[in-house]
Amino acid sequence: QVLDAAAERLQDKFADQPSIRARLHQTIGAAYMDMAVFDLAESHVRSAVDGYTQLYGDDHPDRGEALSQLGGVYWMSGRAKEAERYLDESYDVLMGTVGPDDEKTLQVVVMIAIMRGMFGSSDDAVRSLREVLEKELDPEGKIRLAAMNGLAMVLGQQGEHQEAREIMEKAVEIRRRILGDDHPDTVGALNILATALQNEGKLAQATPLFEEAVAIWRQHLDPDHQNLIMGINNLAFVYLEQDRYEDAMPLYEEAIEAMERSLAPGWYGKGIALVSYAMCLRHFEQPEEAEAALLEAHEILEAAFGPTHPHVHKVASLLVEAYEASDQPQLAAEWRAKLPVEQEVVALPSSSDLKQDDP
Repeated sequence: QVLDAAAERLQDKFADQPSIRARLHQTIGAAYMDMAVFDLAESHVRSAVDGYTQLYGDDHPDRGEALSQLGGVYWMSGRAKEAERYLDESYDVLMGTVGPDDEKTLQVVVMIAIMRGMFGSSDDAVRSLREVLEKELDPEGKIRLAAMNGLAMVLGQQGEHQEAREIMEKAVEIRRRILGDDHPDTVGALNILATALQNEGKLAQATPLFEEAVAIWRQHLDPDHQNLIMGINNLAFVYLEQDRYEDAMPLYEEAIEAMERSLAPGWYGKGIALVSYAMCLRHFEQPEEAEAALLEAHEILEAAFGPTHPHVHKVASLLVEAYEASDQPQLAAEWRAKLPVEQEVVALPSSSDLKQDDP
């Protein structure tokens, strides 16, 4: 309500101060993005981009920074193509105005690398992130730590789990020392470290870290905050991997209900959560509910990532297996036709490739 009231006063109060108005649009847009109210975040950040364009033209660092923020809005709301377009434009503007070593430029490089790492260009992403880390940056500064987070996430997707864990152990130590245990950046890094341990199969070590992250976020964040929702989802997944279905099920229900209340329709994180939720439903012998969850997950992930993304193929494969298990050969054949020729059908309980961490 406070944000809505501030937004309503913007145009009149700062009508003759366009630079302040643009900056405030950016600030309000960032707040809405943090709340995952993506339509209002997009509106305000776009107003900031338009304001800077009118003030300074196309080539100005403030416009470049706002473009990167707009790209972030699209990325978090699952609109990857728009995100890539605006992040690339931001990179071009910042390269031409403040150069390759400015923190604004490096932040965009990190964002682009993480995004492209998720879309299969992991080698390029790793190379870009390593180049950022090789620069003469503050060893404990924001850009270096963000690049460490990103590199660990992309390495995890490549199966380089030990290196990912080692990077995040160092990152968490720095953040605990400088920012404290309860700082959002510390908790976010803790979540990535827990994921690296989980990927190594060290579930006994990963579980208490996920539990710590969720406990801290519950103390400090609104129940519908995106970080808390994804933290709950990650905790549920590590329980699922240990066959702790009774612990995982209520967490998935809590996370998905919060997503439906507060996050934008079609947000890709919900699609990822629904896949693991289907595993729980199948365990509790609710095949129709599991089928519905997988169908919704496929719709969301296909819209977010496109029909050829591995996440989308994974869900299609799970549906093939489910229909074959329930003696529905026609439906199985229809979904098998959506898979590439070389795609193998995977067993339904295998969903480890579909978790998503909050950077």
